[in-house]
Amino acid sequence: MCDLIENVLASSTDGCLHVTPRSWTAQASRVALEALVEAELQSGRRYRNEYHFAFTVEQQQITSVRAYLDTEHLRETFVGALS
Repeated sequence: MCDLIENVLASSTDGCLHVTPRSWTAQASRVALEALVEAELQSGRRYRNEYHFAFTVEQQQITSVRAYLDTEHLRETFVGALS
């Protein structure tokens, strides 16, 4: 998984994925975040995907993260950039 993330970041023009929070909700130890994630790729493609992150927080530390996204869009966008 780390190799995939490193390759995705390396394929962007600035080495970053830009995350724009859209909305969030916090209740007890759970935080839900909706965000837009974008990147300009060296191939000329543009990655733009909506994410939902589910965080668990204990003693002011993030203890788990789950991410939900359109994986087919991710594959379609990056398959050419990573091959």
